[in-house]
Amino acid sequence: MFIVSDYDTGLDGLGHLAYIAEHRSWWMVLQGLVLGTNALLIPTFMALYPTLAPLDRSNTAIGVVLAISCMVLFIAYFPPVNGLVYLSDQYVAAATPEAQAALAGGAEALVAQMNVYGPSDTLLGIAVLFISLAMRKSEC
Repeated sequence: MFIVSDYDTGLDGLGHLAYIAEHRSWWMVLQGLVLGTNALLIPTFMALYPTLAPLDRSNTAIGVVLAISCMVLFIAYFPPVNGLVYLSDQYVAAATPEAQAALAGGAEALVAQMNVYGPSDTLLGIAVLFISLAMRKSEC
């Protein structure tokens, strides 16, 4: 990774808010690069269907639908990521410890949402398997 930071993936809600407040630009650029580029994969997988359908219509269809579904699930990360940036801005502006604690609770909820992505990794692997099975029938 060309952008180096001391980001700890095990931070709690309060830790995330403080970290994002200190590294706001880095956080937004990195999340945009990681999550935004997945939008480019959707048309790529859509273009695979007409290319591979003559070889194996069913495996291609299953693989493409699963891959696009995985990309949509991955793009769904944008609301929690942007929500953490918003909460971090509010955290910095909050004057009282009670207000900061309430914002940290909201951040915990968003971090919990972000940590449940795991099954989509498996879904993408299964999609690639089906697409690969269709490609095996090629004469090249």
